[in-house]
Amino acid sequence: SIQGTPITYIAGRAEDVEFPVADEVWLFNVLSYTEDPTAIVEKAKRTASIIRYFEPVGTPIDTYHLHKMT
Repeated sequence: SIQGTPITYIAGRAEDVEFPVADEVWLFNVLSYTEDPTAIVEKAKRTASIIRYFEPVGTPIDTYHLHKMT
């Protein structure tokens, strides 16, 4: 967890890490990089009742951004 807070920071590919059971899952600039954004959202929904995601809108698809969020 982040010192002094109830926040757990998880580094790694969202496809590979297990999400711990939580009150909320925050996905910050994650979904456009993943191979299967729907699978990541479904994984988050299994672990928390509140899902918050923050993605840049309109970033073009390229080597790193596999999906364009609209």
